[in-house]
Amino acid sequence: MSASRIPQGVSAKQAVQAAFIDLRRGLPDLPDEDLPDFMGDLERLEAETRIRLNVPHQASGPAVEDRLLDVKEAAERLGVSTSQMYRTADDFPFTIRTGRTLRFSSVGIGKWIERKAR
Repeated sequence: MSASRIPQGVSAKQAVQAAFIDLRRGLPDLPDEDLPDFMGDLERLEAETRIRLNVPHQASGPAVEDRLLDVKEAAERLGVSTSQMYRTADDFPFTIRTGRTLRFSSVGIGKWIERKAR
């Protein structure tokens, strides 16, 4: 949500909470055939939120660009097998599920490795 779309005197958090309440109120009126698309939109929003949580905030300099890795790429970065990645995916904070698709934040893996190395 851009600052230009938020009414003056309203915080971004308040605006997002109000939008969420509006979504919940409108959900009962959404036709069943539109529910899969709606769920997909929510899953994309969750994935974007998880990525943002895993990207380190920088005061200045270029923005860190994240990339979503598949199971094989993530397993290679972590030095484990793909079967172990599938088994333990939900144990990692950098795991992103979109429907049945399993992806991993590259930046999140890097941060996790840094924390483990300390």
